[in-house]
Amino acid sequence: MARETFTYQPLDLEPDVGIGVALPFNNAAGGRTATQAYNANTGGGSVFSTTYTTEAQAISNLKNLLLTRRGERFMLPTFGSPVPDYVFGNITAGGGIAITPDEVSDIEGDLTEVINFWLPYIILDEVTAEVYPDENTVRISIVFRVTERGANRRIVLFQSDTAADIIEE
Repeated sequence: MARETFTYQPLDLEPDVGIGVALPFNNAAGGRTATQAYNANTGGGSVFSTTYTTEAQAISNLKNLLLTRRGERFMLPTFGSPVPDYVFGNITAGGGIAITPDEVSDIEGDLTEVINFWLPYIILDEVTAEVYPDENTVRISIVFRVTERGANRRIVLFQSDTAADIIEE
């Protein structure tokens, strides 16, 4: 049974209507804990940052997908990024990752497939992966648009044996 596909409808026609929640969650707290921010909240706002444009929410959704490991999301075992599987999959005798050129193209293909499946409203223009075996790091650059006429955006995912980091360019 195929997964139901939803049509993309821009919701950012009204500037004061929030669309979703931005990641990471703790940005809106202003240096306070979530409890402090919640207790200080009396004006109907929220502890979390709200996105007001379709593009901002799409970027947040993409970050969420890339930073989630497959099998990590309850009841959605296929949701998430395959990148940690590559970083932690093949350990050489010297302690580094050993990813072949074929596996680099597998990373690019897997990410393209995952993004197209879970976020069909994002138009991928380019997915490139670079592997740095001596540093146990994979650098992935994703160039995308949210609409046909939208501007190209680029995010870079750095996945290492200690952390994952996303940079918007």
